[in-house]
Amino acid sequence: MDTDSFLLNGVGVQAGVAYGVVRWMAPSVVFRDLVIDLPEMDEAKQLYDRSANFVESQLIKLAEKSVGEPKAILEAQVQIAKDPALRKKVFSYIDKQVPLLKAIFDSGEEFRVLFERLGGIYAERISDLQDIINRISAAIAGLESPGLPHSDTPYILVADDLAPADTATLDPKVVSGILIAKGGPTCHAAIIARSLEIPTVVAIANLDKVRSGTSVLIDGDSGVVRVGIDGVLAGEVIAASKVNTVSSITVGPSKFRDGEPFSLLVNVGTKREIEQVSAKAVDGVGLFRTEFLYLNRTSEPTLDEQVDYYSMLFDKFEGKSVTVRTIDAGADKPLPFLGLERESNPALGVRGFRVTKSRREVIERQLEAISIAAKDRGAIVSVMAPMISTVAETEEFVSLARSFGLARAGVMVEVPAAVLCADEILSVCDFVSIGTNDLAQYLFAADRESPQLSSLHDPWNVALLRAVEIVAAAGARRGKAVSVCGEVAADPLFSLALIGLGVTSLSVGAASVGKLRAIISRNSRSELSGIVRRAIAITDPKLLNSFISGEVVAAQSI
Repeated sequence: MDTDSFLLNGVGVQAGVAYGVVRWMAPSVVFRDLVIDLPEMDEAKQLYDRSANFVESQLIKLAEKSVGEPKAILEAQVQIAKDPALRKKVFSYIDKQVPLLKAIFDSGEEFRVLFERLGGIYAERISDLQDIINRISAAIAGLESPGLPHSDTPYILVADDLAPADTATLDPKVVSGILIAKGGPTCHAAIIARSLEIPTVVAIANLDKVRSGTSVLIDGDSGVVRVGIDGVLAGEVIAASKVNTVSSITVGPSKFRDGEPFSLLVNVGTKREIEQVSAKAVDGVGLFRTEFLYLNRTSEPTLDEQVDYYSMLFDKFEGKSVTVRTIDAGADKPLPFLGLERESNPALGVRGFRVTKSRREVIERQLEAISIAAKDRGAIVSVMAPMISTVAETEEFVSLARSFGLARAGVMVEVPAAVLCADEILSVCDFVSIGTNDLAQYLFAADRESPQLSSLHDPWNVALLRAVEIVAAAGARRGKAVSVCGEVAADPLFSLALIGLGVTSLSVGAASVGKLRAIISRNSRSELSGIVRRAIAITDPKLLNSFISGEVVAAQSI
């Protein structure tokens, strides 16, 4: 890490390539030891209320200037600023003669510990809470609230974490990329970055090694950050990415060098993503994340709402394959209206298809809506269930889908149990799709949102590749399709490795389609298969990557 040029790995949450000079977000002021002379406890409480109200009004003004998801997030921040539970906790400390600023700090710490214990999306909301604590404390101390760096020229924003009020005011003309040490795919910074289409990577270990003023190249698809990269090389990478994106619109169905077809699909979830993707540029939808319809709601979407949402998708992709993943709730995507009990380890708890054990009517209503929307429309609709662990669960889902007239039903392979039973599972369902992010998490017993464990989420770890190989081989024996819809499929070299392992289709973000189509067209399936067979015995991730890279280049030059 002491060299001038090095790589960092994180989680790409918004596709795209960006190059620029780093500017670090100024750290928040620590208020715990600041003391304000307040002779009366009542005066301290009144000052807290005035300051909280001031922060609330600031956030309301920001929300009024925003639209869509940023607006919704800022409105949620307003609720934290006036949260009666936070106020009650602060007042309880004041009643114990604790100085006001320390009372606020200690109250925030109590809630932070609680959120960490709950994990998942609660842990990702710690930055929201901390931002409110900082803003109220700054108002009390007469200091300016935390904010973004001021600059007249574009830069790459780097921060340990970003508060919603900061991300909601980002200007894409100035902030060309974002790097965050903490966070995850569903944190507020990730959500807003996607809405603004700013290339973003989060959960980056050792980000503190990057100094302000350093030039970096961000790949929001793969999550790779190249620090200290030469400007000429960075320009070539950016130019290539733009050319490949354009080619995805003009080139027809994806094919290998020898003309053999290959299915290259797109991942979508939000209405914005559906509207922006070109149906002509892809072979279909390999993953439609339906949970975006349910997030941030206190009640379940009505049947009509769901039908309208799915109809919009099916109409756009008339004549093409569309795979709809049923509601993937739990863990980092809690849905309050489900009324699920709190769990000490949500990632290993009631999530995905397991939710149907207690709320079966929710998935039944969803399947009914998909069936209604698919009727008399040209899209070739399939459904698949997330978080499947057993053959019995597969049988249950397939039977349920069939009962609603949905002829094609598959499952996600995200846990090692499903890998080991892939042959039996594929004998029951029509296809499988491998979710590499969660599969790596459970395969290596490593939280996918932990920067300290990022090395275990290197997709070139041979155990992950061997797991994919097992599933792909089962698919070949059964004559069933095996797709990969995890974000790592967007990495061009890794996508070739997946194809060499026997994967029959890839599903990625829309921005990655062009470059994947270009690189696939320069290779043949048989050559890739031979390369990967020779490489699969290599256990060192870097050596494995290097070997496949060299072999692919050699094969393309023949």
